[in-house]
Amino acid sequence: MGQKMAKKEMEKAQGLYNEQRFDEATQAWLRALKHLAQPVEKFKVCGKICTSLCDVGKYRDALTYAGQQCEIANGLSDVMLKSEAYYNIAVCNEKSCEFSKAISYCRNAQQCGTDKSPLKGRLSLCLGNAFLGSSDFLKAWNNYVVAMDKAKAADDRLLELLTSARMGTLFCCVGDLAAVMLVSRLLPLFPQAMELNEKALELATRVGCKLEMLRCHARLKLLCEARGEDDEEERSLCLRHEGVMRQLVLEMDLYCGVCDQVIGQSPERLEPLSCGHFIHARCAIHLARSTLGRSSKRRPCPACRRNMALNPAFQETS
Repeated sequence: MGQKMAKKEMEKAQGLYNEQRFDEATQAWLRALKHLAQPVEKFKVCGKICTSLCDVGKYRDALTYAGQQCEIANGLSDVMLKSEAYYNIAVCNEKSCEFSKAISYCRNAQQCGTDKSPLKGRLSLCLGNAFLGSSDFLKAWNNYVVAMDKAKAADDRLLELLTSARMGTLFCCVGDLAAVMLVSRLLPLFPQAMELNEKALELATRVGCKLEMLRCHARLKLLCEARGEDDEEERSLCLRHEGVMRQLVLEMDLYCGVCDQVIGQSPERLEPLSCGHFIHARCAIHLARSTLGRSSKRRPCPACRRNMALNPAFQETS
């Protein structure tokens, strides 16, 4: 009975996860975990929970379940499971900006795994991210190259997209051409950064991921600015990328409807509205003053009102 209940909850959790309802998926996997007896099944579910928690930014909570994976792997003396557990711990630490710990756990995972391990590419990507966070650009680049080779060999499009994006980010972190000269070994690869970002943009467009498209256009704009501020063609490309970025921001409602500033340009507290839009917490008081009508009923938020105004279905006909 317990196993049937666990299987039902696991199927439900996977469906919720595929719908990007991560919190509900996590709860369903936690319910399934209580009914599981087999250590390997527990290991797999702990991994699912860890991934789901990372997707919503709960890296410290995710570490708990990655640690449980490590305990199970040690109990089974299974080096492949131990490699996966170390990888999940490394990812949690990298996302938490604990870069030295992330590097250490990645190294341990590489030692436990084999050359044919499917995690090899992901481990190299995680190592690259950790070295990038530590400003060790050359080591970051070397690991990204390995991750890209593994992605192409395994035809892993997601890993290829993530690696291409991070390679582009590396060049943007390096900054302008004067800064690139300080790490001269990266200078010949500067044109390749453009190519990688364009490839990442193509993949993001193909799968319809607007957030990644926005990031790619932002990186391409920075690279165009660094490559030639006095070049007319480069300025034209910068303007084109900037225009697409503004359009994507509008389409994804990534702006505060009260002050009209883009959300995320600086670390600020956000206030969720009942309609699903977000505004700056500092703008909430201004919204409260402006949205109460004469009958003391709240009108839609500014973003909702703007969308209604642009929708022909809501416009009055003459």
